[in-house]
Amino acid sequence: MRFPLESVSLKVSKDCVGMRLDQAIAAESELSRGKARKIIDLGGCYLNRKRIRRSSQPVKEADKIQIYWRDEELDRLKQISQLLQPQDIIFEDAHVLAMNKPAGLPAQGTRTQDRFHMEAQVQSLMQSTRGRAPALRMIHRLDRDTTGVMIFAKSKKAYQFYSEAFAQRKVEKEYHALCHGIPSEERWTQTEPLSKIHASAGRVYVDFDQGLTAETHFEVITRFEEDQLTLIRCRPITGRTHQIRAHLDYRNLPVVGDRNYGIDCFSSLRPTLQTFAKEQHMLHARGLCIPYLRGEASKKIVAIYPLAMASTLEELGVSTLKD
Repeated sequence: MRFPLESVSLKVSKDCVGMRLDQAIAAESELSRGKARKIIDLGGCYLNRKRIRRSSQPVKEADKIQIYWRDEELDRLKQISQLLQPQDIIFEDAHVLAMNKPAGLPAQGTRTQDRFHMEAQVQSLMQSTRGRAPALRMIHRLDRDTTGVMIFAKSKKAYQFYSEAFAQRKVEKEYHALCHGIPSEERWTQTEPLSKIHASAGRVYVDFDQGLTAETHFEVITRFEEDQLTLIRCRPITGRTHQIRAHLDYRNLPVVGDRNYGIDCFSSLRPTLQTFAKEQHMLHARGLCIPYLRGEASKKIVAIYPLAMASTLEELGVSTLKD
């Protein structure tokens, strides 16, 4: 379960002029000074619309303070600060670093925090394991709960090269999705146009009037008739937000564990599978085939399944799976 977004908006009164930021928040709201410091440390505090990271920042009269937080993120800050480990590095050369992204980690900072996301966590991993933090640049994104291959450029030249490669569709992307339902075809393509994300619903919709062009190729890997589930290989051609998830849901094949698209199917899972599906949705960026910057043969990067998805497939009778 994801905790709801909470927020507080304040205007500094005369009585708080010159106070530290954390003191002013505690004086003007019901938040404790300790909780205010945690929110500031995570990056969820804005002073006059600018994210502020110093609890000691003095405030002035009429300063506007906005605070956003989720309790789960504050708990995570208390328990652990480093979510990536050296074994999460799956490929590295002079130009790129490829990581196996875990579930529950957004690609970039959010309104509530600027620490628990892939960009910051990769930098932290490099600093803690190598004593330095190179200026890595994120080239593409994955959804918060989607796992798998994610690559970062080590230089401006590499960033420009691979950003262009993604834009020109020179990168082959392969995802594996465990879905509710049994499709009749072995292979099919979906081209339903998709809306931009609706923030209130946390999802996109098929929109034939104003939607953006989207194309995804699908192929059955394994059917699990008894459980009415299918493991599907997905190859997105375009890169729309939630594209694979929305296309599969439109086809009545929602991803197992997906709280935005497949929640109505959750109760149909047997208890052991429900346990795994509570941990994450079963969509994994299995591999990327990227061109080399210097023109050599392309390189395929493959990410092993996360524990919850591997355990689910093992429960369904799949112990190994060829790439």
